[in-house]
Amino acid sequence: STSVIVCKLVVGLKETPVAHFPSPSRLCYVQLQPQPTTMSILIKVVCLLLSFAFIMAGSGKLTPALVGDDMHQELSGKFVTYAKAYDTAKFDITAEQFRQLIGAVEVTAVVLLWVSPRLGSFLLISVMLGAIYTHFLVEDQPAEAIPAAVLLALSLIVFIGSGAQSVAKKAGKSE
Repeated sequence: STSVIVCKLVVGLKETPVAHFPSPSRLCYVQLQPQPTTMSILIKVVCLLLSFAFIMAGSGKLTPALVGDDMHQELSGKFVTYAKAYDTAKFDITAEQFRQLIGAVEVTAVVLLWVSPRLGSFLLISVMLGAIYTHFLVEDQPAEAIPAAVLLALSLIVFIGSGAQSVAKKAGKSE
């Protein structure tokens, strides 16, 4: 009796036999990557936009290298006001340290967007809610909170979309 290799085409999580070959009994699989969905493409595009925005914003809080001295000085001045509003001095945190912490969190969130979109977007949502609250706390003009609100909306798209993809993947595995 001759044994047969059964080749199966694996698309996503479903297997489809594609050929039979005489050979010692082994299974042969051809793994194909599933086609990207509209949602996964949208999430990637939004992640790119968020990455660009937060690399600029986060690094601008850390160093003037990408945004220039004028923008960096402007941010430094604003963070003096923000640090006073939150009374960070009682925690031994200076305005400069507060600014650098927020910048480091933003840059870290960009990395996480590509490693774990749900976690990265959750971190950005938290930072943007804090930013919007801070603008109102220090009585900035409402228009000053608009960029944070737009970035919040984009972060929510990634958070909700990546959660939906995660649920869809789990549902596909149970079939």
